[in-house]
Amino acid sequence: MAGTPLFAYAHTGIVSSPATSCGSIDSTDLATHTGNQIDNRINTVASTTGLSLFTSRQTSTSTPWTRNPSVWTSAGTPLDFTGVAGWNNQSGAIQYQQGATLISPRHFIAAGHFAIAVGSTTGFIDSSGNHVERVVVGSTNITGTDIQVEVLDSDVPDSITYYPIMASSTLFALFQKIQGETLDVPIVAFDQEAKALIHKMTSISSTYITHAEYSTSTRKEFNERLIGGDSGQPSFLIVDNQPVLLFAHYFDTYSPNLGNYISQINTAMTSLGGWYQVTEYNPTCFRQYALNHYPVWPGGLSGVISAYEATTTLPVQLFDFTATDPDGDALSYRFYMNSLIASGFSTSSSSGILTYSSNLNFETVQTQADYDALMVYTENDPDHIFADEAAKEVYRNQFSQYVDNVITAYAIDITEFPSEKYLSKWFRFYNIEEPPVFGAAPYTFSIAENSGAGSSVGSVSATDQDYDETISYSISSGNDLGAFAINSTTGAVTVASAYPLDYESRHSIVLTITASSTDNARIPNLFDSINYATTMVTVNITDVSESSGGGGGSSGGGGGGGGGGSSDGIIYYNRPAQATTSSATAAALTAGRIVVINGVSYVMAPIQSTAGSAASAASITTQARSLYKNLSLGSSNQDVRVLQQFLNARGFTVSDTGAGSPGNEVSYFGLKTKQALIKFQKANNIKPASGLFGPVTRAAIKGL
Repeated sequence: MAGTPLFAYAHTGIVSSPATSCGSIDSTDLATHTGNQIDNRINTVASTTGLSLFTSRQTSTSTPWTRNPSVWTSAGTPLDFTGVAGWNNQSGAIQYQQGATLISPRHFIAAGHFAIAVGSTTGFIDSSGNHVERVVVGSTNITGTDIQVEVLDSDVPDSITYYPIMASSTLFALFQKIQGETLDVPIVAFDQEAKALIHKMTSISSTYITHAEYSTSTRKEFNERLIGGDSGQPSFLIVDNQPVLLFAHYFDTYSPNLGNYISQINTAMTSLGGWYQVTEYNPTCFRQYALNHYPVWPGGLSGVISAYEATTTLPVQLFDFTATDPDGDALSYRFYMNSLIASGFSTSSSSGILTYSSNLNFETVQTQADYDALMVYTENDPDHIFADEAAKEVYRNQFSQYVDNVITAYAIDITEFPSEKYLSKWFRFYNIEEPPVFGAAPYTFSIAENSGAGSSVGSVSATDQDYDETISYSISSGNDLGAFAINSTTGAVTVASAYPLDYESRHSIVLTITASSTDNARIPNLFDSINYATTMVTVNITDVSESSGGGGGSSGGGGGGGGGGSSDGIIYYNRPAQATTSSATAAALTAGRIVVINGVSYVMAPIQSTAGSAASAASITTQARSLYKNLSLGSSNQDVRVLQQFLNARGFTVSDTGAGSPGNEVSYFGLKTKQALIKFQKANNIKPASGLFGPVTRAAIKGL
């Protein structure tokens, strides 16, 4: 045959465009139309009997096959699949593997890795079940693909059809409305059992078409998974009752896109002979879509957004999620935040900017109950996720420092077929260590001037909403005469020395009491600190008739009282100022140790001092073992002096000179005391070595 290659449009049963007038087509959207082409048929038959094209396939080439009258492809206008080869004899006898699908009266498509060998006979079955046999006389592969083009020794008759192919670019424009979207387009997929299965086309690329089984709807009843030996069997799109060839199976989920290789296939057909070319299907009645691209997020964005529970200046811009659109479409935004932290933010549908607009309380997000439950969980470690105690401590530390949530921003272009792009970021909400709060400040108490040492004055109380905090109390000012003491743990104020409680000298004493909160469990970190709160405590001294006597003073003009203890640990004795030398009186006045009882001035002169005593390490250790209170930065009481003496005696020197040095220990817990205590804790493997004198450290001292 000479002349121009033939496009055999006039061949019986094949059309290159819709035969129905476009006005009568059910939908101009091809995805909808091809779905209707399949659903309208499968909805009228049973899947149990409607899958196979044949009810029997004979091993004799002279015996007709029996077509299945209940197959779904025969419902309505029958679909012609006579161009799908029924068998070949490559193995020497009739077999059903190694598919072949006609693309002209003489050429067929097969799988390159499973092609029919030249010299083999291939059989096609006409609508009456009769065999049409041809011999394969040539075969060639489209380079770089699994597409095999093969040619028969002569044309098949008009009773056997062949199939058009749609250009890949056209196919893409008909279905792909949004960049990267997953498609759901029903297609007909054949297997080696001649079953017309319903699969779905999920994506189209320039080289491959991906497909999958249905998991829901009626279509699910008409699909089966492809298996080994199905390679080379075809899949079709149905357009206006015309099967359009998409691919021959390469793998069970993806196969070469024939429409992308029409030119190469035509070249192969020419080289093989036969004078035919591919018939391209032109879907004239159906709308082609301009691809809508996704919005694009800016590059270089941080992976974590941070905010703190206490922000002085609001609002604060946390993040700019503003996207751009490649198509120039207007964008709108929406945000999703974890329900733990869903408030406190300000957003706008017209802006990608996320603003932190109101302060949140960390303790309402991670509650004390949450923390307590975590403590129990980590202690029991039911899932065995912690390597050791240190790992547990780190986890608790993290839990009480911050909570992680996910913030997701969605950018949507405002189009007919909107594309939506999301971006998720970690939102880390930090806890800030907060100072304690006194409950009833300021305080006012009253005490009779004749109250003895140990008498109760009143009690102060502070709370701290941070987890696992220990609060310590101390008198930070106003107690120059050592009149009062405070229990560092309970906040109870008592009389320490009765002598300054003289109504005639002063009617009230104003104290400044400090509550300090320290982290009792976590490893020290950037967000941990010792926080303070102070309150004013006014102690009103009430007058008592002098005839009733006084706690430590004489009711007479020259009487001397007993000894009295002061807050600095030095024992003082009262004697009339008149009995002292003028220089001693001056010194007493300078030191503020003059009291007036019944109009007589008394100087509080020391008769015993422990400040400079060089106690042995053993005796100091014995005293230290009796300590029972928590001590920390800011504590002020006699226990601190004993602790300093113990540290100095053990070689963990508080200070080389001055206050805190050996023989000059004081009652105030300062930074040097904390540093010396940390050294002792580290040396004795006390964890955490945080400078808190608590139950773990006390237990260690008792074991020395």
